[in-house]
Amino acid sequence: MAQIPVVYGEWKLEENSWHFVVDIGKGGRMWFLNDGCTFGQLTEMARDDYILGKRTEIIELTYALPVSMLQNMAPDTPPMHVTNDRQVSSLIALSIVHLLRLYEEFGEDVEENSEESTDDEADSSDVNDDGEDVDDAAYSDGEDYSVYGKVKDEDDDEDEDEVCIEKKSTKNLFVAKCRVEGCAWMVRASVKNDASTFWVTKYVKHHTCSIAHRMAHRGKSTPKYIGQLFISYFGIIDGLTPVHVRVSMKHMFGIRIDYTTSYRSLIYAQQLVRGTAEDGYASLPAYLHSVNKANPGTVSALHVDSNNKFKYLFLAFGASIAGFQYMRRVIVVDGCHLTGKYEGTLLVATAQDGNFQIFPLAFGIVDGEDDASWEWFFSKLRECVSDGYPLVIVSDRHNSIKKACSTIFPWAKRGICYYHLQHNIVT
Repeated sequence: MAQIPVVYGEWKLEENSWHFVVDIGKGGRMWFLNDGCTFGQLTEMARDDYILGKRTEIIELTYALPVSMLQNMAPDTPPMHVTNDRQVSSLIALSIVHLLRLYEEFGEDVEENSEESTDDEADSSDVNDDGEDVDDAAYSDGEDYSVYGKVKDEDDDEDEDEVCIEKKSTKNLFVAKCRVEGCAWMVRASVKNDASTFWVTKYVKHHTCSIAHRMAHRGKSTPKYIGQLFISYFGIIDGLTPVHVRVSMKHMFGIRIDYTTSYRSLIYAQQLVRGTAEDGYASLPAYLHSVNKANPGTVSALHVDSNNKFKYLFLAFGASIAGFQYMRRVIVVDGCHLTGKYEGTLLVATAQDGNFQIFPLAFGIVDGEDDASWEWFFSKLRECVSDGYPLVIVSDRHNSIKKACSTIFPWAKRGICYYHLQHNIVT
């Protein structure tokens, strides 16, 4: 096992020598890496430690060679980049012999615009466009999930509430920078052929200053900035209430906020870590593709309406389907209402293993417990169960389940759940 300290910042080439400028606001971390650690695990650790959630920035992991090795090399030898599993193995092996520090940066997945800029202060290499890698199409049982479109980048929406000041702006040139001295955030645009149109020639998306420094330059504290400040200092949101946010802001920063502001701040902090409900639905095609790729034999389906909006989801892991072949042929189905932003109903199909424990077989998300949704769920469940053996389906007395069961599983026997039956009799 190797123990390696990790810091966040930016490499700079000064006087023919590379130096790493540490971002003190983000602090350092200590990683303990086992032999066989992969590059994917390293990047996940970076996202988790620095609270990146689902962001799609390119994580750049680098380290400087030991002084004893650099003595025989050119003074401008660049830092070593960790880009794959082989490089991770080299890093671990080297850290056992020498004291190393891993450096972490975040770049953007961008393309250079080939069109030349007429701005004398900008060159063509400054023109960036955000891009997405969508080479892999997602397939499951013949269904192409790529037809549902690209997964939305959480950073596509520009931050309309950032603190900025205009510098060196004229009728033909617009330059805006962060108010915090030394922060790299900036945008520059200039007039090209059409005098009425500005072209963005350079855009640095991410702030290198801390959220606390940006708040110091604001006239008021909005829920958005308080949520960012809370995440940057605490990094956790599970089990917290608006009261926790309000008390923390008062004692640590002297910021007094009411309950409504603290509630909205907590909601925004949750979105920073978990993403929004819309982002979750948009990520379903990519998620199902990953699930099918990692779990052979998985049965999944995503159904949308005529407006290409989510309607039904079905998922049965390959391991669950294979394991059911060794269970007693009894399936219990039920549904429960969801309380999220878009509500809906969760449908489940379970069995019982030899230890009398619940064995999950399949899950489904539908708009409600009606004839159409239950029939669709059973039609997908039919792909997970063979008809070569007797089958019993246990449920409550819902008429839609009865209709779907007789249509999709005509050979199966249907039983009524004793708990639900007793509850119906008592009430």
